[in-house]
Amino acid sequence: NYIFNNTPSNQAKNEKFTNQRLLFYVNTNCVVIGKNQTVWREVYSNNLASKGYDLLRRFSGGGTVVHDLGNVNYSFITSRDEFEREFFNKLIVKWLRGINSSMPLGLNSRGDIVLRDRKISGSAFKIAKGKAYHHGTMLINSDIDQFHGLLKPSEMDGISWECSSVDSVRSDVVNLPLQSTQQFIEICIAGFKSHFEAIQPNHRVIPVYYCDENVTINDEIRKYASNLQSDEWKYFSGPKFSLKIANGNHLITVEKGII
Repeated sequence: NYIFNNTPSNQAKNEKFTNQRLLFYVNTNCVVIGKNQTVWREVYSNNLASKGYDLLRRFSGGGTVVHDLGNVNYSFITSRDEFEREFFNKLIVKWLRGINSSMPLGLNSRGDIVLRDRKISGSAFKIAKGKAYHHGTMLINSDIDQFHGLLKPSEMDGISWECSSVDSVRSDVVNLPLQSTQQFIEICIAGFKSHFEAIQPNHRVIPVYYCDENVTINDEIRKYASNLQSDEWKYFSGPKFSLKIANGNHLITVEKGII
């Protein structure tokens, strides 16, 4: 969020945008819901706690995903005018096929990356202030067996919801067959540099920076982190909803965490 807000967006009229950014980051065990989702519809909170997974809510939209150390998160920042939902995932598929042409990769109808018919990557997007970002997950060495029991199914017997929240699209997932998360990062760095250096003024070499969260931090980043960690943001900022429970004929309405 900090890098997105501080990426320059001003440019002369008809001048091509040349401030693209590509970030990679890895999180310890957590379940991440979208900005406009309802926590209690998406996850089994008790199971998250017992399995040692944190809960987080993104600043962007989209559905719920599970992170662990075997998953790489990527974020591609570009201009609002040049933003296309499937653009960057198509590049990732191209770069991975360059390493192994027989890898059965493609995009599904939603633009997610799939290996044969199983999802290996989910995406979310944000557009603001003349810029846009597309970020996603890439399962590589994730402990997928541990994911079971964390996310709720789309339908549950005896329970019905009335809400305007964004529903997750449940999908079968599988790991991308690479040796390590670092291999995926290196493949994408090489592909990004090759693709975007060609449009840089005077073919300027694109630098690569390695960031340590304990060193590269400031008050603005601390403010974002504090907000993301707060119960107010995680639990009480979602949309208003009503829940009908057939057993006992209960109706519960919740707004901003208040029943």
